[in-house]
Amino acid sequence: MSVTRRELLAAAAIVAATGSARLSAAPPGGLLLVDPSLPPEARHIAQGHEGARRVTVTPDFVRQWRDGLEERIVTAGGALALVRWDKALLLSGLARESGLRARQQRLGRATILVTIEPA
Repeated sequence: MSVTRRELLAAAAIVAATGSARLSAAPPGGLLLVDPSLPPEARHIAQGHEGARRVTVTPDFVRQWRDGLEERIVTAGGALALVRWDKALLLSGLARESGLRARQQRLGRATILVTIEPA
C-alpha cells in the first residue's frame, strides 16, 4: 500500500482540525452522522468517538431527514455530522428549516463538520 503526499497531508489536516475537543462537543448520547463516501481518514476519526450514536448518511439524504432523522436529532439534543460539502449544504438548510442552528467547519478538501444544536 502506498500513500501519496496529498493523502498524507489531507489526513494530517483532518486529524489536526477535528481534535478530540471538537468531536467531544457532541451532546452526551447525541448523534454522530457519518457520510460513507468520505475519505478513509475522516471515517477513521468518526469511529474513534464512542460517546455518540452513529448514523450512516444515505444517498437520499432528504428522504432520510423526512423519515425520522430530524426527530432523532431534536430528541438527542443535537448532533455532529462528518459529511462531504454537498451534504453539509443540504444538512444545514434542512436544520435551519426545522428551527435548529447549524454551523459548518471545513476539515479537509471536501470534508465538513456540521454542528447541529437547538436554537
